[in-house]
Amino acid sequence: MSKKISREDYIKANGKSRGASLALTILFGPLGLMYSSPILGAVLTVAALLLLSTVVGPVIIWIASIIIGDHCTHKVNNKVKTDFEILMR
Repeated sequence: MSKKISREDYIKANGKSRGASLALTILFGPLGLMYSSPILGAVLTVAALLLLSTVVGPVIIWIASIIIGDHCTHKVNNKVKTDFEILMR
């Protein structure tokens, strides 16, 4: 007998937490972005390291990481919702 999963349980199990994304990017900047977007996190981490001699570059990248992290987490969660709707048809 198969158990039917609720939409909320599916999203919770497969989605990403926007709060966790925000906390990680605030604390760790581009490294925290690896939670929601590993490729962008790696690219921005390298960019921040390359621009370490300037003060403005890493600060801009840190702030961008917070914004991008929230956007990517939102996109992942929307995809999870869409996937659930497709699976339940």
